[in-house]
Order: sequence, then C-alpha cells, then structure tokens
Amino acid sequence: MAKVNFKIDFVVTWVDGSDPQWQAKEQQYANLTGSLNGENRYRDMGIFEYWFKNVFEFAPWVNNVFLITDQQVPAFIHKYPRVKVIDHRDFIPQSCLPTFNSNTIELNLWRIKELAEHFVLFNDDMFITQPLEPTFFFNPTGKPCLPAILNIIQPSDEYSYIPFNNMELLNRRFNKKTFIKQHWQKIFSWKYGKRNLQSLLALPYPSITGFYEGHTAFPHLKSTFETLATKIFPMSFDLQDHRRFRTRNDISHWLVKDYNILAGNFAVQTDRATHLYHLRHQEDIDQIKATISNYKIACINDDVADNQEWSAVKSALIKLFQGKYGELS
Repeated sequence: MAKVNFKIDFVVTWVDGSDPQWQAKEQQYANLTGSLNGENRYRDMGIFEYWFKNVFEFAPWVNNVFLITDQQVPAFIHKYPRVKVIDHRDFIPQSCLPTFNSNTIELNLWRIKELAEHFVLFNDDMFITQPLEPTFFFNPTGKPCLPAILNIIQPSDEYSYIPFNNMELLNRRFNKKTFIKQHWQKIFSWKYGKRNLQSLLALPYPSITGFYEGHTAFPHLKSTFETLATKIFPMSFDLQDHRRFRTRNDISHWLVKDYNILAGNFAVQTDRATHLYHLRHQEDIDQIKATISNYKIACINDDVADNQEWSAVKSALIKLFQGKYGELS
C-alpha cells in the first residue's frame, strides 16, 4: 500500500460546560439561544481523555493535535505533550467573540497558522476505536477520502436547515449533470454498497440536493477553507462569523467537504467504517459495548433527556471505556 509523505494534523473542539466562568459568559447572551443550543451540547460525558489516549495509541503517526478551547484547559492535558491548545482568541476575529457556535469556530480553523494543509476535524464525542493508517483519511496524492453519496435533504427540523443552506451556496457554483458526468465512477462505487441506491433516487432532481452526511471525523484541506472564506463565499462566511449561537441560517464545515467532492478533489471512502450512536438511555450502553469494536471511528452522541438518568448513563459509559481501552493513568 502506498504511503503518504505529507503531515496530517488532528483538530478537536471542546468546551467544559460545567465551568462557572464559561456559564456566566454564556448567560450574557442566553436570550439568543434556541433549540440548537441545548444543555447536552456542552455536557461532559467523562470520557474526553480517552479521545487523546486513543489517538496516540491508534494513530501514532499524527503530526500535531490541536485542541480548540475557549479559555479552558482540561486538567489531564499535561499528560499529552504533543497537544497544542489553541484558544478562540488566537484565531477567530475579535469582533466575533465570544462565540458559542461550533460552526463559526470550525469555519475559522484555516486562520490557525501552525495548522497543516491536511487535517482531520473531530468533535469531542468522536473516538478512534481501532488502529488507523493515514490513508484512511487522505490518499497518497493528498486528496481527502470522502463518501460522495447523494442525498435528498429535507429541512424537517432546525438542524437539517444547515446542510440545506450549504447546498444552496454550492448550487451557485456547480452543475449537477456536469458533476455526475465527470465523476460518476466516484459517485457509484462498490465501496458504498446499498447506499448507491440512495444516489440513484437523487438523480432525477435537477439540482444538487445534498450528500449523505455521516456524523464522523472528516479530512479537510486548509486551503479550501481559505479559498471559500476569502474568495468564493466571503459574505456567507462573514455572516456566519457573527452568529454567536447555532441557528437555522448557519453554514457548516460540511460546505467545505462537499465543495471538494463537487470539484472532484477527493478519493472514495466507505461510510461503513464509522458509526453514530444515539445515547438516550442506560440500556443503549449495551449496544455500544457489543458493536463499537466493529468500527474505526465511533461517535457517541449525548441524547439523554432525563437529567436524573444522566448520572447513571455517564457512569456506565465511563466503565465501558475503562473496560475497552484500559484505565487512565
């Protein structure tokens, strides 16, 4: 197997929602919050250190690891000297701070000078669970490995408006027929399995109706972020920069990913190596325990609605990770 000869960085965004100082700052703008900014978005699951432990165990080849924070540093971070802590103030324009909007934070990552051209963006609930090679994220020529599975986006809730907004912008730049004609072999790949049917169902629509957006870590090109922010969609990026909280008008880093797909600047990647778990109740822990080893990256999404149940769920989740990945030193 060919190897990559360029550096790959990892980026993870994080906030400690239990920090009183952060809570006070957030409350100053609480009247702007909506349904996309629930308490569970900032809740600590108690397993964040495993994110770093697993990275250095399963992807020791990584160049730099950037932890993006808002004047916060995890107590354990000194154990991982290769981690570079980057504060929002270090790269986001001052006029846009403070921000509590993950989309705004992620779309400004290109401003981090030390960040490599090739990087992988994680949320703090996305865990590497098996050994990974660099070619899982980028092919030897430097193209990001992505699934180009067509989808029909229906903005049925607040969150689904965001990929819809991305598509509205991308349809200004790309023609669907031209994209399919030029890249049909990447759109209909054996690696996608049954999801090829999803692409077939989207073919009759004249415009680009969306892509299958797995909730997982995505490889990115720093230069694409900068190009879109400064040359192609500067007004949209500027508007996004000034949204302190997520709204239905947002755009996201999926815009950058999908731009590379539509430009043909990607290599085919299966979506079956990653998985999203919706953690709602304590019994969901059993499913995670039984299947997490089947995937290379697992996202454990905190969907626990009952605050009284949350404590038991959190304890069970920590115990699961201790059993799977060992005790923390």
